[in-house]
Amino acid sequence: YVLLPFAVMAALALWATVAGDGEDVAAPAPSLAPPGSGGGGSSGSGGVAWGQFLAIMTWNLSGFDSAGACAGDVSNPSAVYPRAMAISMVLLVVNYGAPTLSASVVLKEDQFSDGAYLYAAGALGGQWLRVWTGTGALVCTFGLLVTLLFTSSNSAYGMARLGHMPRALGKLARGDTPYVSILTNAVLSALVLNMSFELLAQVDMVFYSVSTILKFGALLKLRGEGALARADTAYKVPLDGLPLVLACVPPCTCCAFTVLTAPPPALAASAAALLASAGVYYVRDCCLGQYGKSGDERLGSAMGLPRADGTGVRSVTENAGRAYEPLDQEEGTS
Repeated sequence: YVLLPFAVMAALALWATVAGDGEDVAAPAPSLAPPGSGGGGSSGSGGVAWGQFLAIMTWNLSGFDSAGACAGDVSNPSAVYPRAMAISMVLLVVNYGAPTLSASVVLKEDQFSDGAYLYAAGALGGQWLRVWTGTGALVCTFGLLVTLLFTSSNSAYGMARLGHMPRALGKLARGDTPYVSILTNAVLSALVLNMSFELLAQVDMVFYSVSTILKFGALLKLRGEGALARADTAYKVPLDGLPLVLACVPPCTCCAFTVLTAPPPALAASAAALLASAGVYYVRDCCLGQYGKSGDERLGSAMGLPRADGTGVRSVTENAGRAYEPLDQEEGTS
């Protein structure tokens, strides 16, 4: 239901192109706002609002790493994840490329803005296709919201199980659903509903870019120390040494550029949140002593990661079950 209207758009656009009547079916569309307006970032050559462009592009292409939060619930992740990633990349290119090419048949470059695909659908197929495309977008947005709530709530659940967040967030309902974490996440997300999409995307991508750089840095550090090499994990990045460093350079460069081109409001909001997070970490680490550290050590030992002294390495199986099953067994909650 969600993808089929775009397939119909592609077929109608191809027919219009072959028949040579693309200009005849063109419909009026709102002009794109001047670069930098409505929360856009700094403009570059050609009048491109690079801050807004990079933030929204990164937002559209991000989220693959969030699948790691569900790895404990996936059987044989070392085989499933690479195959799923390859299929997802192909679908991603098709899902973005086909609608864009179809809309370009009836819309000019300066007419691509919010709602442009609806205008293109109406121009190509009529009101019925426009309504179908709009309702499909609504269903897709709802599905995206549910997916993001689940994956991000799973991360909060894991931190709660390790003692880094309130234990209440680690409660599970029937079916192993972290319902407290999901409800808390939903309430906090509702607090920013009045913010514009552009600003939300830019703030989100500043956080995402910084966290992604830290993840690559952690990967290089652990590989350099040999910690991951000694651990029998379910999946490993198939690179090491200089090739691994070179593979980390392009994404880290894109992330750094996204942060540098973000507009002042997004940088200010992100900086305030990062400073608050640093303050919470300082209080937790200095005032609460070993808060959360025992959970790290127990789960790390169960996953085969060495302790600080290099001991404690053990093997894990491909079908180890839920990621926090070792803690469940130790606490008697499985």
